Amino acid sequence: MNKVVILLLFPIFCFGQNNICGDKPIKPIRSTEISKKEWKQSNVYIDYKDSLRDWKVCMSPLGINERDEARLEMKKIEAEKRKKIENTNPCGNKPNKPKRPKGISIDDFRKSVVFVDYKKSLKKWKACMSPTQLTEPVFSRSEEKDQIKNPCGEKPNKPPREEGLNHEEYKQTKEYKKFQDEQRDWKDCEELFEKRLKWGDCGDKPNKPPREEGLNHEEYKLTKGHIKYKEKLQNWRSCIEMNKSTN
Repeated sequence: MNKVVILLLFPIFCFGQNNICGDKPIKPIRSTEISKKEWKQSNVYIDYKDSLRDWKVCMSPLGINERDEARLEMKKIEAEKRKKIENTNPCGNKPNKPKRPKGISIDDFRKSVVFVDYKKSLKKWKACMSPTQLTEPVFSRSEEKDQIKNPCGEKPNKPPREEGLNHEEYKQTKEYKKFQDEQRDWKDCEELFEKRLKWGDCGDKPNKPPREEGLNHEEYKLTKGHIKYKEKLQNWRSCIEMNKSTN
């Protein structure tokens, strides 16, 4: 009877999780030039099977229950904290930092109206929270120290095109090629910086160890390096989920 109830409620639970597991991985199409055996041993197919297995574990009733229990527990703790603060703190809750929209650099976002208003509200809240009997308030850190420094710097500026050069000739100049390299590095840095802001204290996502030549996929999965990687990945994902549930 319990199994039947779980199966009936499973779709409801799945759609109630805001799709944290993501969409189901799409099976890649096999080229007619590759045999079925070779296809199943290819990196593309192996990665698909790994992603599919992880997705199934995430979507399973056990995975959902574990996330629900952790999320509800964290919500309960946060609600108790908020209630305690509201009852004893006339300054109210600390303003929530707005999320940066995709496609906007850190520097541009900090100049936006939304972020400027947030900083004003935060400054007022800190002034309210600061004890008046102290010469220097508890929250007296400068605005610069209070912000996470962006190590990527300013976006590279495109060099001016010399008069008489057409577009193709301009793109072949040393200055333009140097600009392209700097812009590519800057974009990679911004992307990594944005990810690290989301990851927070969970650290960088663990890197999958390379597979030694001659090892098939099953043998590779049994190596110490891969087992250790899977443990780190699972712990990292759990940390990310816990951070999401507290935001």
